[in-house]
Amino acid sequence: MRRGRRAGGSKGSEGLLEMLETVPVCVSIRSSDRHVLFANRFFRERFGESKGRRCFEYLFDRRTPCEGCESLRVLETGQPHCWQWRGPDGRDYELYDFPVKEQGGADLVLEMGVDITETKRMQAELRDSKVLMEERVGERTAELTESNSELRAAVEELRIVTERLGQAKDEARQVAQRYQDLFENMTEAFVLHDVILDPAGRPCDYRVLDLNPAFERLTGLARESVLGKTVREVLLQVDDSWIEIFGRVALSGKPARFESFSRDLRKTFEITAFRPQPMRFAVIFSDVTDQARAAQERETTIEFLRLVNESPDLVGMVKAAAEFFQRLAGCEAAGIRLDKGDEFPYFESRGFPADFLRTENELCIRDREGRLEADCLCGRVICGRFDASKPFFTPGGSFWSSAVSRLVASAAPADLGGPTRGRCMAEGYESLALVPLIAGDRRIGLIQLNDRRPGVFDAAGIGLFERLAGHLAVAIAKFRAEDALREENRTVTLANRLLAAFVEETEEAVFDKGLAVLLEGFGSKRGAFCCIDEEGRVRCPTSGTPRGLGGEDCCKPGGPQTADRLSCPILFDEGPIGLFELADKEGGYTEEDRRLLKAVAARVAPALYAWIQKQAREAERRRSASDLAQSRGMLDRAQRIAHLGSWELDLAENRLVWSDEVYRIFGLEPGQFAATYDAFLEAVHPEDRKAVDDAYVGSLASGMDNYEIEHRVVRRSDGAVRFVHERCEHFRDESGKIARSVGMVHDITERKKMVEAIVRSRDLLEVKVQERTRELQRSNMDLETFAYAASHDLQEPLRMIASYIQLLERRYKGRLDADADEFLAFASDGAVRLQRMINGLLAYSRLETKAAPMGEVDSGAALDRALENLELTLRASGARIERGALPVVKGDEVQLIQLFQNLVENAVKYRAEPDPVVEVRAEERGGEWLFSVSDNGIGVDEKHREAIFLIFRRLHPAHEGGGAGIGLAIVKRIAERHGGRVWVDSRPGGGSVFSFILPKLAVP
Repeated sequence: MRRGRRAGGSKGSEGLLEMLETVPVCVSIRSSDRHVLFANRFFRERFGESKGRRCFEYLFDRRTPCEGCESLRVLETGQPHCWQWRGPDGRDYELYDFPVKEQGGADLVLEMGVDITETKRMQAELRDSKVLMEERVGERTAELTESNSELRAAVEELRIVTERLGQAKDEARQVAQRYQDLFENMTEAFVLHDVILDPAGRPCDYRVLDLNPAFERLTGLARESVLGKTVREVLLQVDDSWIEIFGRVALSGKPARFESFSRDLRKTFEITAFRPQPMRFAVIFSDVTDQARAAQERETTIEFLRLVNESPDLVGMVKAAAEFFQRLAGCEAAGIRLDKGDEFPYFESRGFPADFLRTENELCIRDREGRLEADCLCGRVICGRFDASKPFFTPGGSFWSSAVSRLVASAAPADLGGPTRGRCMAEGYESLALVPLIAGDRRIGLIQLNDRRPGVFDAAGIGLFERLAGHLAVAIAKFRAEDALREENRTVTLANRLLAAFVEETEEAVFDKGLAVLLEGFGSKRGAFCCIDEEGRVRCPTSGTPRGLGGEDCCKPGGPQTADRLSCPILFDEGPIGLFELADKEGGYTEEDRRLLKAVAARVAPALYAWIQKQAREAERRRSASDLAQSRGMLDRAQRIAHLGSWELDLAENRLVWSDEVYRIFGLEPGQFAATYDAFLEAVHPEDRKAVDDAYVGSLASGMDNYEIEHRVVRRSDGAVRFVHERCEHFRDESGKIARSVGMVHDITERKKMVEAIVRSRDLLEVKVQERTRELQRSNMDLETFAYAASHDLQEPLRMIASYIQLLERRYKGRLDADADEFLAFASDGAVRLQRMINGLLAYSRLETKAAPMGEVDSGAALDRALENLELTLRASGARIERGALPVVKGDEVQLIQLFQNLVENAVKYRAEPDPVVEVRAEERGGEWLFSVSDNGIGVDEKHREAIFLIFRRLHPAHEGGGAGIGLAIVKRIAERHGGRVWVDSRPGGGSVFSFILPKLAVP
């Protein structure tokens, strides 16, 4: 089925159906018995042809109607209805149903469906990300609460133990056996020492006299390896504060209690020291490593969560996180990789050498055929390729080692997941930790910690890094989701403003308003908004404005180039239908700008396509205005999503019907009062009331078919003044008398405010541009005056130098040695070339200061004068000049002769053939003439095409026939003074074509 049964037979209805056929949303018309009378192309592409079936048979292959059918509810209520629906294609749609009547009086349902699948998916992902973040924070809060409870229990237990020890000491002095039992069975370690003094009487060491079994259990040191030895003999790293504290206890008898970390044993102990007798002290201590680590982890986690929550953006958060992990690990270098496309480059790094970052930024190296050559451990951790049974991998997928070189030497490549690049080991990093960042079920990057010292990391520290990495991954996902939502909102806002132009504007004003929106949204000074019509012609309505890029060729390859340019084609059905082009943004365009412009182009494409189709059908619409206007009324009511109100006035009965949107614009509840023309005038602003009445009554009196007016209204609900734009069309009866009027009302208050703001900004910018232009004109005039004066004042001393050199050459040539003759020849030749350069500079500076006013110039006569000046050169070279008809143009005759003379002389000078041929042609292009001077000479390499137009820039040395390097610079200056430009198309050995543009002579 192409369209199903038609919902009417009038030309107006068919015009409406043709319009609905091209709308990029699902549109269908159904009868009250559920038959699909019409389905547009978008609907059929999604769900296929109906083939006369009813909607439940067509869409769901059911034999009975759907329970609680939402689509037919509008036939019961008579009111439009909006609802959401999951289609048989598995996608979500937002449906708008409108009750309509066929010409025969039958009740129909017009249904429009917009695909909102991607919008709902983005909303769901954002909700999931927030829920995941809240769950992670809840889990960590519960863990910290449990840890606090355990710590309080340990403190209470310690208090009880301390009290028990006090009782034990009293009992030990009374009953030796009780002391021995406690000594042997207590859970805390007990050690008895005597203090050792240096010659000055200061404590310098202490010796172990006795210890209990708990000491061996808590320290891992055997009794026989400790008894009788000093602490410096037992431990490699002795904290001097221990000797100071224990010496003070042994000498003063004042007990001490403190907590300390042993670097040798890598444990934290809570220690109580007292003096049992002079010069001796006893120590009771217990292992509180787990409690200390839990407290430290709690504080570290709280600090990290505070850092994450206070970060204003993703970049600042990742930078702060890298600094935090480096400080927490105490390592030399730290980096955070995050996914970017198919790669995971460093997003932030600290402490790595620049060469290391450059070579390790990509995880995988591939050969020219794209085959994998080498892999690194970072890539395996990110991809989740690890063996948790290996001691250097954790169950969470982290890799760590505090002795990398020993690990690589002892482990098989298969244990590490395959061969590695080994750059970390080559750089001398002995301690390495790679912790994955996992958000949900996605691995989005990793944290890398490196240090050249061995022994920096341990399993407990890696566990803490993994838990913090989980918080960081959730925060990164949250920031990314918020960034994506902001970008989507920016895209939707900008696209909606562009789409508003297609609703609010007519003819080609759509493009002017659309371009203004783009320039404001992207902070650009110039741009173009073009379209391609059905015949494939490029139309660029905005190129004629002051902000345009100029000419229809701006959409084509080879068009005008500007600094810092951003272009994006507008595609529909995979074919180009237009172009957005922006230029001159302060600070340059970013990758985010490119993505945004592409997304906006995709959203605007259906409206632009519809606009192009509308223009193509405009002639046919005018021939069927009456029928089409009636159909348009139904379409306008269906397009309430555009916030346009409609009204209809029956002149015979003075009955005015408003749509709900008009009521809202006027600050009324729908149906709040019986609408009449007089009641409408009451809502118009008192100062505009007469103009509105004159416009309507005047259009009736003069027999006009339509009119438009902008005026103010006073909202009944809050007294606010709003600006509206109204358009009215009159319809006549069989006798030709106007019987009814149909119109639309659009609230343009915000647009008015925006236009006023743009006008103020544009006026301010214009003043600044004019001031800058005057400054540049003064500067250019000063530079030209200086160049002229400098070159003119150099003429006289140069003529004197050249004369005396030539006199020396004539008088002494052959009388001195060969070197002297050669030196004089070089000096004479140099003076002549310098004189040519000064003459060229003088001519170049006079292009503006000595220029004649622009007038009517016969370019053919200018070419004749140029050829007369080159007569001897042309005769000597045997050159043949071929020419076409040349036009009369607007220009400076003297400078045009100079332009032709330089181009022809240049073509003859750099000839490749013994008989050079030079062709001069001109062709008309719009409002200008395109001239070309082509030759069969030696050609110009592509890399020099721009350089040859720079002053004093020569491609050939002077002794090989090269000129002074001014001729083509003069050509470029003359072309630009005439409002044109010059360029060359050439290749070595293939000749050259020099092209330039001159303006056409205005026709009076």
